[in-house]
Amino acid sequence: MAAASARTPDQGVRNPREKQIPSQRRGEQPTPRPTRKEQVYSVKRVPKVNLWRGRAVRWRVVPAFAAFSLALALTGPVAPAAAADGDFYMPPSTLQCSNGDVLRTEPATASYGAALQIAGQPARVNLPATVTRMMYCSRDNNGVQVAVTGTVLIPLVPWTGPGERPVVGFGHGTVGLGDQCGVSKRLATGEPGESGDAPILEAYLTAGYAIALTDYQGLGTPGAHQYLMRKAQGQAVIDAVRAAQQMPQADLSDAGPVFLAGFSQGGFSAASAAELQPTYAPELKLQGLVAAGVPGDLAATVQFLEGSPSDGILLFVANGLNAAYPKAGIMKMFNEAGLQTVNTAAGQCVEDVTANGSIRSWTLTKDGRTISDHLVNDFGALLKEQMIGQLKPAVPVLTGISKADDVVPYEANRGTAKRWCDLRATVQFETVLAPSHGAGSVAVYAESLPWLSGRVLGLPAPNNCGSY
Repeated sequence: MAAASARTPDQGVRNPREKQIPSQRRGEQPTPRPTRKEQVYSVKRVPKVNLWRGRAVRWRVVPAFAAFSLALALTGPVAPAAAADGDFYMPPSTLQCSNGDVLRTEPATASYGAALQIAGQPARVNLPATVTRMMYCSRDNNGVQVAVTGTVLIPLVPWTGPGERPVVGFGHGTVGLGDQCGVSKRLATGEPGESGDAPILEAYLTAGYAIALTDYQGLGTPGAHQYLMRKAQGQAVIDAVRAAQQMPQADLSDAGPVFLAGFSQGGFSAASAAELQPTYAPELKLQGLVAAGVPGDLAATVQFLEGSPSDGILLFVANGLNAAYPKAGIMKMFNEAGLQTVNTAAGQCVEDVTANGSIRSWTLTKDGRTISDHLVNDFGALLKEQMIGQLKPAVPVLTGISKADDVVPYEANRGTAKRWCDLRATVQFETVLAPSHGAGSVAVYAESLPWLSGRVLGLPAPNNCGSY
């Protein structure tokens, strides 16, 4: 994704084909979906051309990187990376498809740890799965039909639980806005950027769960990534599951159990998917949601980030809002240096915008106010539209965060859980003791496997609403 300049709604299209994609006006019903068993998809090729809880705190101390260390010990031979991706990420010139329809697939690889060293050798770890890269149909935040890419991982081990093999619709954490950051690309090379989620994916695969892992809209495919935009990301997660269930090589039952999971941006996306599912995808047999480190209150999150070593993420938020609401005037807050910085961030990965510590955002605006001040006070209504907890998940929820989280404020996640409780959802909220954002996610995920097993077995779901 090349760095974009400030633009009007009709400028800055990244691919000349993009304007030819037909759209659906907001509020229209999606195209009726045929029964999956009746669907046949064709591969369309185109010409060649990535906290405060009170007295009820239940502290959990989990060795945050135990899973990662164990994974490194299991390093095996690595298959060659997939061939040059070029054409795969270019959608057909027109899209005429239902949400979740598969546009194309190809065999792929998935590994992590290529940048790590053990005894002077790359500590690259293959994920234990048959891997397929896919492109499928979804919708952006405004209901426009878009092509999205992702990865389907089918465990090498048989499913030994009751019923059909479950599939987990997985939302990945923040990787950036540039096309090179897309998770399907990074998993194919084992590059950094997905290492935070990859050991969790490995644990789920080892337990027998299939995974449908979206890249999200605009990460790899044309169009700016609508970062932390609720509908775009929730729909991308849901439609990845639909696509996985269509793929013959995945051998997943249409009527099989579905779970949603994610951490950070992924927790936000999976939570949005669970909220949207009753109306957007009622045919899915959704059984539960696992969401860790959820930035469910975007206004609180941007204020928390301001001035921190990770506040370069504010540039992603501004770009995401601008992509979803191009007429709102988001970019008018920036001075000349700010426009250059925010436009550069539109083509960068998360490690790029956080490499040098705080961006001192007040130096990037015309009036010297911080970016978070502008976002909260000038565009607060748009941030509120992204709030998680305004719709009730129809399934049990496991969610949690560390009190020492250094990226997402504890109250953003706890407040999300409380809003769900107010809607009478079944919610288990965990406060974990971990030193950082990433370590907190691992601690919550460590609790998720037995929690998922309970849902598969049909046991009563734990619910601690009212105790935090």
